[in-house]
Amino acid sequence: MTIKTRELVARDGGQISASTFGAGTGGNLTVDATSKIELIGVNAINTNPSGLFVTQETEGATGNAGSLTINTPLLQVLNGATVSTNTFGVGTGGDLNIDAGKIEVIGTSSGGSRSSITAQANSNAAGRAGNLTIKTGELIVRDRARIAVQSLGTGTAGNLTIDANSINLDNNAILTANTRSNRVEANQATININSGNLILRRGSSIITNAEGSEVIGGNINIDTDTLALFESSIIAANSTNSRGGNVNIKTQGLFRSPDSTITASGATSEESGNVNITTLADPSKDLVPLTVDVVDVARLVDDNICARTAKSSFTFIGRGGIPSSPDNPAVSNSSWEDWRLLQVSKQQQRGLTVRDTPISNTSSSTSNQIVEAQGWVIDKDGSVTLTAPYPVSLSQDSCSQ
Repeated sequence: MTIKTRELVARDGGQISASTFGAGTGGNLTVDATSKIELIGVNAINTNPSGLFVTQETEGATGNAGSLTINTPLLQVLNGATVSTNTFGVGTGGDLNIDAGKIEVIGTSSGGSRSSITAQANSNAAGRAGNLTIKTGELIVRDRARIAVQSLGTGTAGNLTIDANSINLDNNAILTANTRSNRVEANQATININSGNLILRRGSSIITNAEGSEVIGGNINIDTDTLALFESSIIAANSTNSRGGNVNIKTQGLFRSPDSTITASGATSEESGNVNITTLADPSKDLVPLTVDVVDVARLVDDNICARTAKSSFTFIGRGGIPSSPDNPAVSNSSWEDWRLLQVSKQQQRGLTVRDTPISNTSSSTSNQIVEAQGWVIDKDGSVTLTAPYPVSLSQDSCSQ
């Protein structure tokens, strides 16, 4: 079954499913939504979750379930809704593949059922659970929501693979892979994460867990630019009764609060797995050491180069003595003086109080000769004007007249 739509909304227990009940293979379910898919809440009467399902429904039935494929810019799984592939029988559960620009898995129902994306084999199932593969730009799992692959029966669990630019787990969010199958030949219950940033906050966790005799825990493989664990968050590969899995982390930066842990534990200390953390930036290798010979600036300033050089001298004569540096802004060193003669009209002079001082005679006949001020006048506004007589050459005839 293929659904193509702009927007798909299922709420209050609304479901879309593809199932098999016998020996026949179940059909595939593909949903392509060009805008978004919203799955919200549960049925108020029977508490069945809203969601998308592909299931092998019958215990003991041999038919394999089909696959579930989702393509959309935005997938929201809220308030107890579910996206799931399941098997209850001998037949295998279907694979679940999601390709979305953004995925939000948030909250629980009023009765406490987690919002979830899962691929699982249920209790009493002998069939293998499917794999869960997620490709997204941003993955948000919050408020006790979970993403899981698991086997609660004898069949093996699938693997969880996430490829995302950013992954944020907040407030008891869970990424988990659990198994009870002791089939050692199968690669199961492993979590593979490839992301730009992986952040866990407020008791969130990434866990693989194995229960039962000789059941080996799955591995956790993380390749991320930045890994941060805060506020009692956990990354753990555990086995309750046998050997624990390994935690392999490759990152450029690891940030962890003191109350957050990364562990790989088994039934005994000898059966514990390994925690391998590789940081790409190795301070001992990637930083360039500083030179030991540091320049003594004070010595250079005080050092007289000329004194050490024969027949040399250096003279500093103050401002203007040294050409300006080409690196400095151009600044004029010239002083400005105003040598202009101010003319005062006869009408202005009538309202002025004149104080004369003796004027020395001059024999210069040059009309544009500069003459020093010989007195000043104060006008009615209180302004002071310096004055000097205009040089005049008097002939002897004019004097006799």
